[in-house]
Amino acid sequence: ANRGIPVLYADWEFSKKDHRRRFGKLFQPMPKELHYVSCDKPLSEQVERLGGLIREHRCQYIVLDSIAFALEGNASESEQAGVYFRCVRQLKIGSLHIAHTPKSDDDSEKQIFGSVFFQNGARSIWFIERANESPRGTLQFGLFQRKNSIGERLKPQGFKLVFQHDRTLIEKVKVEDVDDLAAKMPLLDRMKRHLKR
Repeated sequence: ANRGIPVLYADWEFSKKDHRRRFGKLFQPMPKELHYVSCDKPLSEQVERLGGLIREHRCQYIVLDSIAFALEGNASESEQAGVYFRCVRQLKIGSLHIAHTPKSDDDSEKQIFGSVFFQNGARSIWFIERANESPRGTLQFGLFQRKNSIGERLKPQGFKLVFQHDRTLIEKVKVEDVDDLAAKMPLLDRMKRHLKR
């Protein structure tokens, strides 16, 4: 949206007011090409409405927040993943799907909440991992790609949110410089890190 590419944000979780407050702290000024829509029915019942908004605003990208709340039935049923992805294909634009993960002690086994077909149907999957410890007023996190169907997995990316009174700044950090995040890097990268030390 900051680059002038119209984006539609389809939200099943919060309210327009909540997101406006969050986005207002991240973006100053607010991107004109970011369009918000609140959704209160399953995606299968929203495709026509979303398609109309996509055409109206000439959107080239959509964010769906989040998968489990956009479903008609139980996320554990494989048919729900099939219905979801068929609906997404009807929108005919690029998309980002936000999903939750079930509680697990083993990070290497993290999955998208629900049927394994949500993992299978995605082309690229990134997990957001929060550092347990961050300096006061900040939150450090890493993005780790666990699946890439169209090429090599991309390297982990590290970021820091800096919370100010009226703004939230995003700064890049090196994943390997934050111990909690470095521990979640692929084994080969962790070995290289220790050998380098």
